[in-house]
Amino acid sequence: MAQVKKITKTKAKKRVKIKRVRTEPVSLNESTLETNIASEIATMFNSAFSFWYPNRLSLIFDLPKLNINLFRGRKTKLYRLTPTEENLGGGWDTKISIPVRRNESRAIFIQFKSGKHSDWNTITGSKFYNSKKIPNPNIEFKFNDNSDHDQHEALKKLSDELVRRGISDKSVMYAFPRITDLKKFDELEEPLLFITTFLTITKMDSEASIANVNLYDGKVHKFRTCYVDENKREIASEVFELNGENEFENILYEIMLVKFSYFRNQYVDTFNSNSLNDEITLTLGEYLKVNPIELLNRERFSEAIISRFNEYYNLLEKERDNNFRKIYGENNLTGNTFDWKVKLLKKVHAFFNGKGNSIINIQNDIPANFTFNLPEREPIEFTIPSLSNTNLIIF
Repeated sequence: MAQVKKITKTKAKKRVKIKRVRTEPVSLNESTLETNIASEIATMFNSAFSFWYPNRLSLIFDLPKLNINLFRGRKTKLYRLTPTEENLGGGWDTKISIPVRRNESRAIFIQFKSGKHSDWNTITGSKFYNSKKIPNPNIEFKFNDNSDHDQHEALKKLSDELVRRGISDKSVMYAFPRITDLKKFDELEEPLLFITTFLTITKMDSEASIANVNLYDGKVHKFRTCYVDENKREIASEVFELNGENEFENILYEIMLVKFSYFRNQYVDTFNSNSLNDEITLTLGEYLKVNPIELLNRERFSEAIISRFNEYYNLLEKERDNNFRKIYGENNLTGNTFDWKVKLLKKVHAFFNGKGNSIINIQNDIPANFTFNLPEREPIEFTIPSLSNTNLIIF
């Protein structure tokens, strides 16, 4: 018997458009960079276990069993400043509130920027002038690039308000991370902090004044720097070279002193100061990936331990060099590429070696040129027009 199929009409299904969701970033933006750098500073301060203090102190320095409660955590806070209320003259105000802290905390204001790669330019007077045949690679950042082109002016007003309250004029700065490639960012093993150029508002204005350039003209300006030679840098639109002292090392110096002073003060009465100073030197050498052995009190260690130290730190230096070549190329690694790290290590070492068994007064003994002490009695509060996305880091 033949089968009869009933034919029925059905509505054609509508094709559903699937919206693709991006799960990976396509470029390095300011938010990504600032989050990572702030996280690195936070990791340095949040816990004494950032490295491996208790284990190494007890095993290497032959100290009695440690009371783990001595290693109290230290919290770092990051505040992003955003406009909170409209002012009468139009635009938005940002309320600045610097909280009270009674545990010798420091703070710093940072405006993070992201840059774009450039192989060369044809701008007369530029340090990166060249042609396609002879590349002169650099990274270019824009600042004063907010909608009203008054970002630099707002940061200057912030700096002026702090100065009126007895705070250094160098505690407000830009941060220019010298990396643009997302793949290389993923491969970077060094802290992003180490490849970031910091420029204070005071420094930029001082150099601009010498060059007769106005950074408060309501226009977008640019900062250019070499990827590997931080002293090869300039500000445009009207090009002028940035000279003078590199502020980056001094900023790190103050941060490091606060970090290690807090650690050292917790139990300088419990342990020998030479042991603690050696621990600071070893820890900083590990963080910087620089061999610190020549700075130690050698008589305190056996030759076997010194040999183990040398083997370990030489391996760290080798890993550091290999990663640098991978990120920046074989030809950019020179004999003095990491001289700044050695200089910083020696400077921190000298500071603590000169303190003996004394407690370090973080407020008074440590320079406060780029970082500032938080108020102890009343918060500092004021309002700045047009200031946004600047970060207050408290550590």
